[in-house]
Amino acid sequence: MPSDTKTSTPVRVVTIDDDPEIQLLLKELFQSEGYQVVSFLDGKSALKAVEENEIWDLVICDLRLPDTDGLELIQKIKTMRADLPVILITAHGTVEVAISALQTGAFDFVTKPINPIELSVISKRAINMQHLQTEYMRLRKQVENAHRFGSIIGKSKKMLQIFKLIDHVTNSTANILITGESGTGKEIVARTIHEKSNRAKAPFVAINCAAIPENLLESELFGHKRGSFTGASENRKGLFEEGNGGTVFLDEIGDMPLILQSKLLRVIQERKVKPVGSNEDIPIDIRIIAATHKDLKLGVQEKTFREDLYFRLCVVPISIPSLRERSEDIPLLTDYFLDKYCQMNGQKIKKLSKLALSKVLRMDWKGNVRELENAIERAVVLTDQDIIDESVIRSEFSSEKGIKISELFSKFPTLKELEREYISYVLEESENHKEKAAEILGINRKTLYRKEYEKKHPALG
Repeated sequence: MPSDTKTSTPVRVVTIDDDPEIQLLLKELFQSEGYQVVSFLDGKSALKAVEENEIWDLVICDLRLPDTDGLELIQKIKTMRADLPVILITAHGTVEVAISALQTGAFDFVTKPINPIELSVISKRAINMQHLQTEYMRLRKQVENAHRFGSIIGKSKKMLQIFKLIDHVTNSTANILITGESGTGKEIVARTIHEKSNRAKAPFVAINCAAIPENLLESELFGHKRGSFTGASENRKGLFEEGNGGTVFLDEIGDMPLILQSKLLRVIQERKVKPVGSNEDIPIDIRIIAATHKDLKLGVQEKTFREDLYFRLCVVPISIPSLRERSEDIPLLTDYFLDKYCQMNGQKIKKLSKLALSKVLRMDWKGNVRELENAIERAVVLTDQDIIDESVIRSEFSSEKGIKISELFSKFPTLKELEREYISYVLEESENHKEKAAEILGINRKTLYRKEYEKKHPALG
């Protein structure tokens, strides 16, 4: 077997054809290359084998099968294994069939009578491509893991500081207050803290204090006794008791009514809850993580939030930066959401065009990570091609960060001066990240370095 296809594990080829003579030809051809061959006479058996086995390297499939159409079978195989190359064999070598095969997801096609040399060359190319893609995905996953902490993604300085802080506090009993704009991922941070703590096997109970009506919030939190109010037809545990031994996450704590704040303070101090309508306290062992997008210090000043409760909750403060403050994380998050929603929708992994990525980087993302995720999901669903165009990247709330054209041209700069100013602007917006700046500018890094040098030495430019 040639060195370009040599691996520690033999290459495994699936052949699907109801003609015994063709099956024999294929088996002899691939075995002479050192491959392992598994043959099937119908599509149903082959599909089951692909579904149950993850280590196939190549599929050779006839267009006409006794129980299915080859193009339909390719679609089903690619849904299960998007990375698995399929070569179609057809006696009907028309342009229409070839185009349909490639559009369906086939790597290539050959016509009958089969030319063994042609099929061998195409097969080696497909196998090499599959191995390269597998290695690329492995290396990419390795890089992604280096930029992940639990479910949190980021490589910016601010996020790395948060990773370090979380690592310090996971196994402590200290209450944590997470602050940040809506959509920054406060609940993901809370879940990560829980999952990395010694309470990970116990419940994580999330409560949105703004979503539960005020007259039901106390009952939801602390539980109630049967008959304690209209509609209380049976005893019910509260969410604090449900989370016993684990973590209770109080989201939007800034919206909790003052009267409940005092009861929450008592729970924190005494580690006991009293259900509505009961005279008995129930001991609980919980860790409290609270979150809010509001300024609780201002709430304390305005008497809408208890100062003593604030200090009880804010033993360890964690402030999540907005997406605007961690723009170098945007490509990482974009790739993660692309993979996530392509897989969820059974599609091949798509990429953003250079212009689309530049647009994503220029947008202000007022809704932060949540809004970026929604935009990428929408783009995946609306795009049939492998490359996502910038026209599909849209948001109802955010716009591209730009420069007022009147201000830019007010002094009538020369084209050279205008270029230098724009390069400076892009470098500033990308926090002097050369590779990202070059991508936005549509030039390579060497050109960017040269233009920076010319700016510092105008006489040479």
